Amino acid sequence: MSDINKTNDIDIVLQSGRFKILSVNGEYKPFKGISSGQTTIITKYKNKSYTPGHQIMVNGEFKKIKDLKGAETTNVDDTTVYDILHVEDTHSYISNDNINKNCLILK
Repeated sequence: MSDINKTNDIDIVLQSGRFKILSVNGEYKPFKGISSGQTTIITKYKNKSYTPGHQIMVNGEFKKIKDLKGAETTNVDDTTVYDILHVEDTHSYISNDNINKNCLILK
């Protein structure tokens, strides 16, 4: 049995003591963590907000939000942003109705 924390943007479950996130193949996959940072630049795309360099899958390949047709970048007050770190196997996850590329942990 799992506890589900589902919002409009992201789907995370707690299974066997590990948090897992909905991955591109429809399975819940473990991930290493969540990083946070500050930004003063946000790109809006399809009524959702992203950092300009965030990547989503479009026509089978990952593209930066800022490079997509219809994306609008704007300055905002200092805002906290979050990124999912290293999703097991798929290195991507579902949120904001998109397939998102996760951030890799570099050692």
